[in-house]
Order: sequence, then C-alpha cells, then structure tokens
Amino acid sequence: MINNILGKNIYLREVQYSDSKKIVKWRNDDNIGKYLTRKKLTLTKQKLFIEEYVKRENDFYFIAELKNKKVPIGTVAVFNYDKITKIAEWGRIIVLPEYSLAAFEIAFLSIQFAFEELKINKIYGAVQKENKVAHRFDLSLGFVEEGILRSHYWNGKKCDDLILIAMFKDEYKKLKYKYKKIIIK
Repeated sequence: MINNILGKNIYLREVQYSDSKKIVKWRNDDNIGKYLTRKKLTLTKQKLFIEEYVKRENDFYFIAELKNKKVPIGTVAVFNYDKITKIAEWGRIIVLPEYSLAAFEIAFLSIQFAFEELKINKIYGAVQKENKVAHRFDLSLGFVEEGILRSHYWNGKKCDDLILIAMFKDEYKKLKYKYKKIIIK
C-alpha cells in the first residue's frame, strides 16, 4: 500500500478494484483510448488485471483526482520497477479531455514518485509514432528519445513504430527546479 501523492491541484491515489468500471469506460472510449487498447476491454479483464496488480511489488498504478473535489480524471503508472538496476517504466496515462490542463501535473507527480520515493536512476516508456500529441507531451516533460522499434506495435490497423523515451535522475532534477512553483504544493 502506498500513500496518496499530493500536488497543487491533483492527488494520485492507488488504483482500487472499485475503479475497474471507470477505467474500462475510459480505455474503451474511441478518443481517450485510441492509442491504449487494441481490442475492447471487458470489466472482467480489468478486474483480473487489478487483482494481479495488487500482488506485484514492482507496479504502482494510480488514479488521478482533483484535490478539491475528489473527482477521478485519469490514470498513470510506474511499473516494471527493478530494485537492482533502479529503473522503472512509466505509462498507462489517461487524462480526460476536459481536464487536459492537469496532464502535466499528473505526469510530474508520478515521475516525482519514481525518482524521490523509489529512488530510481532512470524512467522509460514507449509511445506510438502515430500518437504525435503524446510524443510531444513526453518531450515537453523532459523525456529524451532513445530509439525506435520499427513496425513493432500492432495498433489495430497497422504495425506502428514505437518511440522509446527515457529520463535520468539529473534530467528530472532540472525539470523539478523548472516547474516547482507551478505544480508542487
């Protein structure tokens, strides 16, 4: 069990079994889940995923909520955390369109958790080449491109390239300094 992560306007809480229906709705939405789910997700599959998630010690899956209203507005995760190499993967990010301005704070809080609580040295992820909005967002967060896996991911229509991204601890420290007045409580 992990503590809630508090930001200026957002807080992240650990995903719960009761969040399953909401996550399925978001992931199956044609706009929100466009780059997330190749097939429609079922409630049964999501509940099984959460049941398995709670057993893992290297996976931290969050629901993002508005701090003042406690309204769920998205998800984010730090997962595949390796205690030996001090590396973790970042992703599973969903932000409801009407709260898109909160995306940076949601992402930053999860990255901050990885570097400051888990004490990692590097966080990495992957974004589909076709998902240009997410790619620009990742770069604006301070992620750097590390490579491309060509025609690697079947997105339901075609095999898309995956752009590999990463951020090291020193890059995070620069990001934190740059944005601390805006999003850190």
